[in-house]
Amino acid sequence: MRHPSTFVMLFFTICLVQTSLHSQTLITSCNSEFIDSGGQSENYLDNETSDWLICPDTLTEYLELQFTHVDIETAMGQGVDSTGCTDLLSIYDGIDENANLVGSYCGEESGSGQKAFIDGHTLRVGDIFKPTNSTGCFYIKFESNNIERRTGWHAEVNCCVPTLTDGATDGIDLPLAANGGNYFNLDVDNSCTRKGGLEMFTDFEATGSACGTAGLSQPNQSFYTFKSNGIGGFVEFMLEPVDSVGIIEMLVYGPVILNDGKYEGGVINDCVSGEEPWSLFFNAGPEQTYILAMATELAGRTAFTTLSSTLGIGGVLPVDLESYNIEKRGTNAHISWTTAAEINNEGFEVYRSEDAKSFTKIGWIDSKSKHNEGASYEFSDNPSTAGTYYYYIKQVDLNGVSSDFDILKLNFREEVKLSAYPNPSHGIVTLDSDTDMDKSNVIKVFNQLGQLKHQSILNENKNLDLSALESGVYTIQLISDGISSSYQQIISN
Repeated sequence: MRHPSTFVMLFFTICLVQTSLHSQTLITSCNSEFIDSGGQSENYLDNETSDWLICPDTLTEYLELQFTHVDIETAMGQGVDSTGCTDLLSIYDGIDENANLVGSYCGEESGSGQKAFIDGHTLRVGDIFKPTNSTGCFYIKFESNNIERRTGWHAEVNCCVPTLTDGATDGIDLPLAANGGNYFNLDVDNSCTRKGGLEMFTDFEATGSACGTAGLSQPNQSFYTFKSNGIGGFVEFMLEPVDSVGIIEMLVYGPVILNDGKYEGGVINDCVSGEEPWSLFFNAGPEQTYILAMATELAGRTAFTTLSSTLGIGGVLPVDLESYNIEKRGTNAHISWTTAAEINNEGFEVYRSEDAKSFTKIGWIDSKSKHNEGASYEFSDNPSTAGTYYYYIKQVDLNGVSSDFDILKLNFREEVKLSAYPNPSHGIVTLDSDTDMDKSNVIKVFNQLGQLKHQSILNENKNLDLSALESGVYTIQLISDGISSSYQQIISN
């Protein structure tokens, strides 16, 4: 009686082995196929747990999976892990289950036509998946129960190589090739989608939703590194769609330094986005490395060109100065300025002098511009002694190039020295004053009734012609930078 029982147990064990599978398959060949365990003609197994690691041939090739046959058992309700699937194909953006989960799928489009009960988990014929991680690989895991076996799936494994040109490389294809002068003339095909983003090969950190703070948001991306020439200066980047690609984004990031296979440093110098052809200006430092990043909403071609780097292309300045003023606030000199736009601006140095010749740096103001828009700034200085002081602002680019604003003057003297000779005079007098010669020095002459009889600007030789006045006692008033001084003058004609 014991023999039949032994036979039954043995039979059950053999069946279990034949209807389950646990193995990993490695696919590292582009232009291959990704097929379930049943192959071209058989169903996958019950109680199956299988996984695949699919990678491109080389790091510079970009992987793509396109499903051509889908028949994976769905559920009538929540299914496994609330996916609406009974058997489950999970795709991870990386090399193992620790990577980001792209999604867990089922679907019977190539069979009975059933969809996953839960939205977002239906796999369909024609669906395309592209990795975004730095390895360029997909880790894929399949798990089935013992209810029903189906024909599974077929997918094509394809790879593309991004558009490159002499003197330019994509962000992975190191080392950088110098192009001898910031010049590109490319026909870029963004159907070959870039893996990852700026943070994959730089220390860039996304901080917002706009491309100026979060890198690129459109899906079809290309990255190019280039080295500027020995002159530096302004470069005009121009991009125009060849195909209908929808929204286009472009940004310039840098300057960066290549260190142990990764670019360090850098900021977004400028970023633009839109559907119409456009251009942006970028102020490149001499012999500096930058990253050009571009993305399109739809896969397709765009034509990209630049003008070579020369000083001041189109007369564009790194900072478009809107206002620039100085005033006294108590005992402080208060300088304020406003920019309408800033390109590649790191900040401003503030300088002071007592003779308008020898200047000393007294402060630094960081740029407030986030997306190369304008901003408002102010700086206060408290001179230790009374006198006339001169100030100017030096604008400094991220690459170290600088440009100076005009010199501003402010008078902290309590009084202005004033006398005249000869006195009495027949009408021509020479003023003796310690004021500086400029158009702000106003001369007013009043009679004894307080009536204004003469007004002029102090001339360079400080001579004053009052010969047209009647004989009498007059008051000469000098107004210099808001400070006035008076002197009694006798005119005898």
